[in-house]
Amino acid sequence: GGYCLKLTNQSGNGSDNWSAQVWYVFEKPLEKGTTYKMSIVAKGTAEYTIGSWLKIGAEGEQVYHQPGNFAVGTEWAEVSVTFTPDVEGADRFIFNFGNMPSDAVLYVDNVTVVVDGEETNLVKNGDYEAKHVDGWNYWTPGTNYALSADGEGYMVFTGPVGVPGYCLKLTNQ
Repeated sequence: GGYCLKLTNQSGNGSDNWSAQVWYVFEKPLEKGTTYKMSIVAKGTAEYTIGSWLKIGAEGEQVYHQPGNFAVGTEWAEVSVTFTPDVEGADRFIFNFGNMPSDAVLYVDNVTVVVDGEETNLVKNGDYEAKHVDGWNYWTPGTNYALSADGEGYMVFTGPVGVPGYCLKLTNQ
């Protein structure tokens, strides 16, 4: 595999980061007062800081200061934030990127939201290897986000390929 969430700014390119966004809906709301850790592995065609917010329901209150922002560079890197919801009913988080240049692309992979200290990921298919983006949405479905092509996602090579160390050198004597 090698899939990821591919974000493009098709609806924004303004001064407000919320003019282009996608969100993920949890199966059940996060618990007020519980500490969570949210991590992503991401890169962009340009450096950019993704804003992320919690939201209560489709038309409900937005929690602008949580979970936090993710600084994304042009090479794959893991970034994470720890946050504690201070409201009841937060059932989704939003990535905001409306002031990203319209020709830029963000690649987001290995999205996890876990209760701090636990391992169960509340984001289903956060590595996108099931070859879909179910759970993600926007006011116009499919706008601003898509499943990447195979090979565009973050891949970790195991074994000798790409691992620093020894190699066999062949010479013709």
